[in-house]
Order: sequence, then C-alpha cells, then structure tokens
Amino acid sequence: MSRLSSIESNDESSGLKELFAEMQLHLEIEETPVMLRMLGHSPKTLKGLWAFMQAVLTGEGSVSHTTKDLVALAAASAADAVHLRDWLRRSLEERGIDSAMLTDLVEKGETLRLPDHTRKILVFARRAALDPAMLTDDDFDELSKAGLSSEDIAELVGFAGLIACLINITRALGLTDNP
Repeated sequence: MSRLSSIESNDESSGLKELFAEMQLHLEIEETPVMLRMLGHSPKTLKGLWAFMQAVLTGEGSVSHTTKDLVALAAASAADAVHLRDWLRRSLEERGIDSAMLTDLVEKGETLRLPDHTRKILVFARRAALDPAMLTDDDFDELSKAGLSSEDIAELVGFAGLIACLINITRALGLTDNP
C-alpha cells in the first residue's frame, strides 16, 4: 500500500516535468520511479535528493554506474524494497545485464557470475548500505588490497548511504513487499 499519490512524469501542472525528464536522461530510464514521483509533492525535497543522487550515482568516480546498480539491486532485494528492486532490475535488463546474474542478486544478495574485484565491491557496499555497524577495518583493508583508493572507498560509502536513504524512503512510502 503506497501512502502518497505519485505525480505523473508528464504532468505540466506540477512544475516537475523538466526535473523528471532530467532524471530519466541521467539515469537512462524510461519512467521516473514511483518513489521519486511521490516525493514530488515536496519539490524542494525531491530536488535535494536528486542533487545527492547525481553526485553519487552519475558522478565521475571510478566505480561504474552498472556496478553501483548491481549493489543497489542486491541491497533493495534484501530490504524488501520492491519498487526500488524492480526499477533497478528493469534498468539493468534494459542495458543487457545477464538475467541469471540479476536473479542471483535478487534471491541471494550475491553472485559468482561477477569478477572477484566486483564481488568484493558488491559485498562491501551492500553491507555498508544495510548494516554499516558490521563493517570492520578488515573490510576496508580488503578493498585497498583489491586496488581501490581511499577516494574509491569513500565513493562507495557515500553510495551506500544513498542506497540506505532510498530504501528508507521506499519503506516509509509503503512500497515494500512487507506491509
């Protein structure tokens, strides 16, 4: 059960049509996700969240957009954030990502179908998003040994914070598998 109505992406009266179009362009999606359209009831909030999303998702860091989306898919699935999970899966499928790998991430939160380096990033960032108190110095050392710089690791921590935020927004809006 969703708790707010969603504003249609092409709704001229909301004054958000251009922002929704920008989101679709930068995120390479056909439709603005429901949770973001719901936040359109507070344009200031939506614009602030979008600025954060742009900095973390579409910025010029070393972790690829696809890797970030794989992490987000695994975290959203574990958190029962169904709308976020479905949006991410559709986006990844549209980019030609292997369906079996996506199923692994949705069902198990991990996959052996990724290179070791990417799996290490996925495990770290998923844990940082869902249970950051469980991160240890060894987790950070493991990423350093895998060749990630301090800047790369900070990027992952910021990204994990964004995913945690989106999961919490999804939950608060009632867009989960569990009521």
